[in-house]
Amino acid sequence: MAGYSRLMGADEEATLRTLGAYRQIIDGLIAAHRGRVFGGAGDSVIAEFASPVAALRSATEIQLEIDKRNLDLPEERRMRLRIGVNLGDVMVEGYNLFGDDVNVAARLESLARPGGICISSAVLEQVRDRLELEFEDLGHHEVKNIAHPIHVHRVALALEFLETSPFRGLDVFDYGHADIFHGRAQAIKTTHERLQERAESGTAFLLIYGMSGSGKSSLMRAGLLQAITKPGSTADVRRFCVFRPSNASTPTAALVQALVGEPALPEMMQAADGIADLERLFKERPEAAITAVGETLQIAAGKEGVPAMRLAVAVDQLEEMFTSQDTSADERAGFIALLGALARCGQVWVIATFRTDFLHHCASVAGLSQLKDGLGSYELLPPTASEFAQIIHNPARTAGLRFEQDAQEGHLEDVLQEAAASDPAALPLLEFVLDALYEAGKERRVLSFADYRALGGLEGAIAGRADEIVGALPDEIQDALPTVLRALVTVRLADEALTGRLAGPGGVRRQPHQGALAGQRHRRRRHRRRWRSGGPRHP
Repeated sequence: MAGYSRLMGADEEATLRTLGAYRQIIDGLIAAHRGRVFGGAGDSVIAEFASPVAALRSATEIQLEIDKRNLDLPEERRMRLRIGVNLGDVMVEGYNLFGDDVNVAARLESLARPGGICISSAVLEQVRDRLELEFEDLGHHEVKNIAHPIHVHRVALALEFLETSPFRGLDVFDYGHADIFHGRAQAIKTTHERLQERAESGTAFLLIYGMSGSGKSSLMRAGLLQAITKPGSTADVRRFCVFRPSNASTPTAALVQALVGEPALPEMMQAADGIADLERLFKERPEAAITAVGETLQIAAGKEGVPAMRLAVAVDQLEEMFTSQDTSADERAGFIALLGALARCGQVWVIATFRTDFLHHCASVAGLSQLKDGLGSYELLPPTASEFAQIIHNPARTAGLRFEQDAQEGHLEDVLQEAAASDPAALPLLEFVLDALYEAGKERRVLSFADYRALGGLEGAIAGRADEIVGALPDEIQDALPTVLRALVTVRLADEALTGRLAGPGGVRRQPHQGALAGQRHRRRRHRRRWRSGGPRHP
């Protein structure tokens, strides 16, 4: 049961009542397909079937029936199942099943979405041509207590279809968007392996670098972080934080504020006299600060009933420590020294993203080149043609969308793939167009050629939308726009770099219309992030 502990904490009596009713449904549908229920604790059920076909039929019917019953409950009280199906040998002892293949089924269950089903490749081979279901290949996963990686497939169920856009437009794929983040399986695998190797060598640090718009932030947040924190992962990373150096007055302050927030180590605040006290500790006594992190992880492990746990520290857009005029050389050096000490303490894995056009600055900060050299860095290249195909097709299928097919123009999906593959910098444009196509066709669940042409194709979509927005502004606001843009962007021709910077409305309020425009931008951005998040955002 997904979220069982949360439901019990909110209303134990109602949860047990719902669980009892749902167990009758589950047991009945297992019996209907000649399955046998074995021992299960609390919110779990183990069942054996005569064939994979019977097992998967039972699993899909259970999910569909539970989904119907959930419609009678408020959203916060709905109980959703995860189901894993495997094929293999088992040992029966009384009312219990044992064996590695039972453990694999349990790991498959943990990889499933709430309301979803994951199966092994052994099951897929038996059911592929015998059931009218679609399957999504999730690749190989290393899971705890299983010697070899398991090949996982997801059963595409209509009840899992998203009601919001499966495309992120110009927004980053965050930690909660792993289900719609596609096309980077190889990059996730390689970065995971490289970070694991670095941890085993004593310095758990990885710098992901690439050109602007290559998807570094999304890979780190929705890809690598998800991989190392996934239940059953061999990494034992159970807590994490994500931040940008510009989130606070200094990069070190941003690190500390991220560390004491959820889902990292809020327990650190219990032994501190406030956030300012912790910031001084990290700045003036870094060795003591690292010790405090380790001790807090031990406390957190005890609370969760595990022998040990690791923390992941993810620094997004590390190049900001060079773009901010308020960050001194000493502050940069101290911040990198802290990251290095965390990476070497044995309990923390450190990941950072970095723009390629700032790599030449690394040598100016003591210790940064040593951290990133060799296996300490990974270059994220533009997606290949096949990866673009996955980026386009897989989220659409998840959301129950289809691309229009025209006798003369062909298949819109193929047109988008060809246009994207011809331009190495096309990824953000593609995501923007896909999201706009979704908004235009969501009622019919069809992404159409007419809407694609109206957008101006891949190249003209953003420019057309920008012209539309600016053209709708009053003349006095249009006149203020150049000043506001200069406050938000830094251009350094000597570095051949163009960078954004955070600027509050106060920084551009010299004229009323400038302040109004900046304020409107901030309000729209906050609203867009809340509406588009698809789940909790982690700062």
